[in-house]
Amino acid sequence: MKHIPLRISVSKGTLQSIIEGQKTTLIRTDDRVFACFRVGNSLKIVSGDRGCTCEIVAIRRYESLEDILASEDLSQIAHGNREEALYYLLNIYEPTPPEHHRFVVLQLKRLKVGRKPC
Repeated sequence: MKHIPLRISVSKGTLQSIIEGQKTTLIRTDDRVFACFRVGNSLKIVSGDRGCTCEIVAIRRYESLEDILASEDLSQIAHGNREEALYYLLNIYEPTPPEHHRFVVLQLKRLKVGRKPC
């Protein structure tokens, strides 16, 4: 079976924060896509014509935003700023219907940076 590289698209600001080491955590709504993600996998993170490769060092799953807020270092979610992280979580994910409030948190370690998305 052919290995398909894991890839996530993010905003320019998020990519820059990952490249600079300010952001080491990505949060996504947990769906079937993340079932194949494993600790140790390489993950290509892209925005436009830039990208970087990270290693997934931890994967955590949560049932609600409250669980994330109680367990995660919010400074690693939104560019090193706890208040911005809280705003980000509540404004992006809170409008989602409650039955879809399952989340995956990917803890990342940056490996390399490139000009072209992989």
